Amino acid sequence: MDFRAPQCVIDAMHARAEHGVYGYSVPREEVTQAVIEYLERTAHYKVEPEWIVWSHGLVPALTVAARMAGGAGDSVMTNTPIYPPFLWTPKTADMQTLQVPLWFDEDLGQWRMDLAKMESLVTPRTKMFTLCNPHNPVGKVFTAQELGELGDFCKRHDLVLLSDEIYHDLILEPDRTPHVPIAALGDADLMKRTIILHAASKTYNVPGLSCAYAIIPDLELRTRFKRAARGFVTEINAFGYESLHASYTGGEEWRQAMLSYLRGNRDFLVHFIKTRIPLLRPYSNHDATYLLWVDTSALAPYLSQGVEAATFFLENAQVAVSDGRDFGVFHHVRINFGCPRARLQIGLENMERAINDVVAAAEKSPRAKD
Repeated sequence: MDFRAPQCVIDAMHARAEHGVYGYSVPREEVTQAVIEYLERTAHYKVEPEWIVWSHGLVPALTVAARMAGGAGDSVMTNTPIYPPFLWTPKTADMQTLQVPLWFDEDLGQWRMDLAKMESLVTPRTKMFTLCNPHNPVGKVFTAQELGELGDFCKRHDLVLLSDEIYHDLILEPDRTPHVPIAALGDADLMKRTIILHAASKTYNVPGLSCAYAIIPDLELRTRFKRAARGFVTEINAFGYESLHASYTGGEEWRQAMLSYLRGNRDFLVHFIKTRIPLLRPYSNHDATYLLWVDTSALAPYLSQGVEAATFFLENAQVAVSDGRDFGVFHHVRINFGCPRARLQIGLENMERAINDVVAAAEKSPRAKD
C-alpha cells in the first residue's frame, strides 16, 4: 500500500536501529506472545507457541511447503485466478500445478469453488491444495460451509491443506462476511494436515521487513516442514520481528482507520468504473483486501493483437496494474486501491482518457466503417 506504516512501527524501527547490534536474531518471548494474542483477538482461535514456524515471507513458506509435500511427477492443486506464487512455487520442487478456475455466480454475486471439477482433476499424485482466504485477487471471504467442503475434499484425497490467511485482518465488511479461519472449524483430523500462513506485512504495510510465520498444529507435519526449510529459510532479520511485535501490540487504531479509508476507496473505485469506464467490469461483493479484480474482456477488441489491458494502461495511461495472465486468467487486471484517494482518482481518469482515445481511434478507422 502507498501509506506510511503505523507510528508505533516507525518508533520501533528507530529503537531497534539505536540498539546498534545487528547480528542474527531469534524472536523474543514477547514477539511469540504477540502472535498468540493477536490471532486470538482477530482470528478467534488459540495457538500454542510450538505451532509457530517463522519464515522470511509467505512466498518462501509456499516454496517450503511444496518441497515438503512432494517431488517430481507430483502436483499441487489451487483455484485460479490466484496470487502468482501459488502457480510457480510448486515448480521449484519439480511439481505440477493443477489449476481449477473459480466460477462467478451471477445470481448471488459470489465466487464459488468448482468441487466437481476439482474431483475430476485430482489424482493419487496430487499432494497439496493451496487456498487463499481471504482471496487475492477476487476479494472473497470463504464461508464455513465452503471451507468444510474443501476440508472434506482434502481428507478424502489425503492432501495437505495450505491456507494463506494473510488478509484475515483486512476484512472490509466484517458484519456481512466475517473471516472464518480454517482452524475455527473444529476439525481435529483436518488440522493434522493443515498449514496456515500469516504475517503483519500486508495489513500494516511492512512487507519489505520480511517476516512471516506458519501455524502448524500437527507435530509430524511441522517436523516435515522444518526439515524442508533447512538451508532455505535461515534467520529472520531483527527489524522484521520488531515490526510485527509493534504492529500486533500497538497498531489496532491505525488498522481500523485504514480499513475505513479502504472501504471508501473501494466504493469510489467501483462507482467510478461503473459510471465512467463501462468497458471495464469490477466484480461485485468485494469484501476483503485492497485489491480489486476487474474484467477487461470488453476492452480487448479495441487493443492491438496480443496486447493485454495491463500493458495498454501502463503505456497509455501511465498506470501500473497487475496483469491477469500472471494469476492464470486472460483479459483481467488487478487494481491496488491501497493509496491516497486523490492518487487513485488521477489514475482512474488517466485510464478513462486512454480508453476513450483508443475507442475513438477505432471508430474512425476504415475497418470500423466497413
